[in-house]
Amino acid sequence: MPCPLCAHPPRPPAPGPAITSPLPLSHCIPPPAITSPQEAVLKRCLAAEPRYGERWQRVAKDPTFAHQKPEAVLKRVAADLDKPL
Repeated sequence: MPCPLCAHPPRPPAPGPAITSPLPLSHCIPPPAITSPQEAVLKRCLAAEPRYGERWQRVAKDPTFAHQKPEAVLKRVAADLDKPL
């Protein structure tokens, strides 16, 4: 039966012996995070903090595009992939 407060499905019982705790456990399972492939690539890009690479340096060091955030550089590099080196 779903939770009456948030309509999430109830948590499945934990395997093994029951453990009582003075603190109550969460009453439901949080909804899964839905991200698009573009958002996943952007998160990995920001975590990696790229600095090198033929196309990345060419775009990042372009004087007309200098001092931009990595998100903007990534979009520009993605658009630049269609062009030959």
